[in-house]
Amino acid sequence: MKLNERERKAIELLYVEMHDQLFRCARLMLNSNSLAEEAVQEAFRIACGKPESLLSSENPHGWMMLTLLNTAKNMRRSVQKLNDLVLYVGEYWEPADGAEIELDLALQYDGVVSKEDFHLLYLVAVEGYSILEAAQQVGLSMEACKKRIQRAKKKLRDKIKGTL
Repeated sequence: MKLNERERKAIELLYVEMHDQLFRCARLMLNSNSLAEEAVQEAFRIACGKPESLLSSENPHGWMMLTLLNTAKNMRRSVQKLNDLVLYVGEYWEPADGAEIELDLALQYDGVVSKEDFHLLYLVAVEGYSILEAAQQVGLSMEACKKRIQRAKKKLRDKIKGTL
C-alpha cells in the first residue's frame, strides 16, 4: 500500500517524536539493541500498512505504543521458541568431546534443512543475533532471512515430532 502525502508526513512525525521512547521500551523487553531497533521498525512498517487505523485513532501515540508492545512480545516469543527448539534437540544426543555444538547439530539433522538455513537458525537461536544481523551476516534481505528461518524451524519441528 502506498501512503499519500498526508499519511506519510503524519507517520514520519510520529517516528521522529516516538522513536527513542519506543526503542527504550523495546530494549527493556528484548534485552538487545538490535532486536529493539528491529521491533521499532516493524511497528512502523505495520503503521504504514494501516495508516487509516493509526491516523483515525483518538490516540496515535498510544496506537504506536500498543503496536510496538505486541511486536516486541511476538519477537520475544519467537526467539524463545527458537531457543527452546535448539535446547530440545540438544537433549536427545550428546555432543562429541570438544566438538562445536553447531557442527554436532548439523550432523544430527543433516539433510533436514540446508546447511545455510541451519546456520541462520544457529545464529539467531544460539548466538543471539537478530534477524537483521543474521541476514546481513549471510547477505540476505531481512524478509528472506525471516522466511528461511521460519521454514527451517518448521522442518526441524516436523522431523523431531516424527522421530521422537
